[in-house]
Amino acid sequence: MRTSTIVLVAGLVAIAGFALADALRGENHDTPAVAESESTTSRPAAPAFEGTLPPDLLTGRLVFTDSNCDLGVADLARAVVVHVRDVETNCALSAPVRSRRIAYGFGPLGRETLSYRVTDFSRPEQTQGVLRAQPGSIVWSHDGARVAWCSLAGRGYELEIGAGKRPLAFCPVAYTRKGEPVRSDGRRLLAGSRALIPPSPGRITAASIGVDRSLAVVLDGERIVVMQQGVRIAEIRIPTRVRNVVPTFSPDNCGAILLTPHRGQPPRVIVLDLCGGHDPVRHLPGLRAVWSPDGRWLAVAEERTIVFYPLDERGFPFRLPGTANQLVWQR
Repeated sequence: MRTSTIVLVAGLVAIAGFALADALRGENHDTPAVAESESTTSRPAAPAFEGTLPPDLLTGRLVFTDSNCDLGVADLARAVVVHVRDVETNCALSAPVRSRRIAYGFGPLGRETLSYRVTDFSRPEQTQGVLRAQPGSIVWSHDGARVAWCSLAGRGYELEIGAGKRPLAFCPVAYTRKGEPVRSDGRRLLAGSRALIPPSPGRITAASIGVDRSLAVVLDGERIVVMQQGVRIAEIRIPTRVRNVVPTFSPDNCGAILLTPHRGQPPRVIVLDLCGGHDPVRHLPGLRAVWSPDGRWLAVAEERTIVFYPLDERGFPFRLPGTANQLVWQR
């Protein structure tokens, strides 16, 4: 498979504060030609991507923390990367897809809880909230206006931006399209007292509500079921090596990413096709991975580069030199 290197405009620019806000707001600019920088990929034999990056090829912004836990943003439409050196993080990162907000970790890394600071990059000087959550428990509403999490004591909380924090009677697993926090009582998913699906034949260990209102659940950590309007449209067993690993679902729940545990073997990204049309299982080298907001691409962090894989395997991937400890892809 051919590869190309996304070379950066004006190199890697160290910025902070309002300069970052301008990059994230995405002011209307003509897409410039992609110019070479001094950054090199770990695979120098790969041909460089030359010319202007098509604006409909890679869009949105990739927010990431690098190997030094510095915060970075890649504006993919303009092929520009900026790094923020004066925002101290512990590499942890969480963010909604359709918002400019992020929650970045700060303070000591803990196995049981992590502290996060919520910031809107349109006003980067303001902290919109602080939360202390179990790793992996943070969920965002689809519009990014609410974020919910589970504390070490097993208590749920929700922060509504501009309205403060409130306790929940449960630990949330997802949000409905209308912004209602969703809980699982074992075999059901509930929004308030309303059941979103019939009782399942297994214990629900993870759930996702898609942009098309599809619903995906993981049962007993072993299989994934996808439903549309209460009708089951797909079911697949999770490969043995990644059972009980919480997947990252694509925006329409037609794909799932699972990261292999580090047990003396090279880390891999396993991609499951849940709705048909692509290879049922793909194995990619990498440490972390995230879906594009339209579900057409995967961004996979390798040791020294971020690789953008098209879901359509007739295309070919692009490479962005640099490291990513954590990453999210926003519109």
